Amino acid sequence: MKKGKSGRGAKASTLESTGKKKPSTKMEKKKKVKKVMDEWKEGKLKSNGGKVVKDQKQAVAIALSESGQSYRQKKNK
Repeated sequence: MKKGKSGRGAKASTLESTGKKKPSTKMEKKKKVKKVMDEWKEGKLKSNGGKVVKDQKQAVAIALSESGQSYRQKKNK
């Protein structure tokens, strides 16, 4: 596997070059979720396979994933 500038996999360097990042503040996350859910309501939200998303639960899952809220925080023991 080719390694990028960061020393991680080639896929990681590709994602870094696109300039996309997860929203960091609470308001940015809210806006991102709203944007994705509005796309779903208009029938424009597409899944990874390119098909239009019709299920609301799947739309919510996509919205949380894109806003970075789907990841659980690790608890310190």
